Amino acid sequence: MQRLLATVGKIKDIEKRREVYAFIALSFFAGIRRCEILALKPEDFHYNDAYPYIRVSRAKGASRGRRGRMVPLEQISADILKAACPKKPPQISEDISDIMETLYDASNIKDAHNIARHSFITYHVAKYGDEQRTITICGTSKDMAAFHYKGLATKSQAEDYFSLCVPSDV
Repeated sequence: MQRLLATVGKIKDIEKRREVYAFIALSFFAGIRRCEILALKPEDFHYNDAYPYIRVSRAKGASRGRRGRMVPLEQISADILKAACPKKPPQISEDISDIMETLYDASNIKDAHNIARHSFITYHVAKYGDEQRTITICGTSKDMAAFHYKGLATKSQAEDYFSLCVPSDV
């Protein structure tokens, strides 16, 4: 994660860098699918509230996530969004997948398909020890969480993951 954040910091276009940080906050630290992020509207963002959250609607064409849901934000996610988008909610562009692939390559991160969501679920289950809470937040199945993510990280690793500092160049 540190390598990826350092690579994002090298993006010269400040607005594009902020967009990427917002995408990271929503995908790596909130577990929201790319298609769901692209479907978010300004009124879906509540990261400045006392209890920060994102309202996620079922994205058009999504094969999963049958219902909309409220996604409570971890502090790191809310902090990145506040820093990257202080005046208005982010607008994530359709080219975010290409941008992220380039950043993964530059960060020497291999096999990055769904790495953001998988990281979130893995560390969230480890941090809270509550699969039901995690699958409700992510809109995934219990079988999927148990099969793919349980036991892959320790609580200590999860606490480290969610306590990363907001990059200074946001």
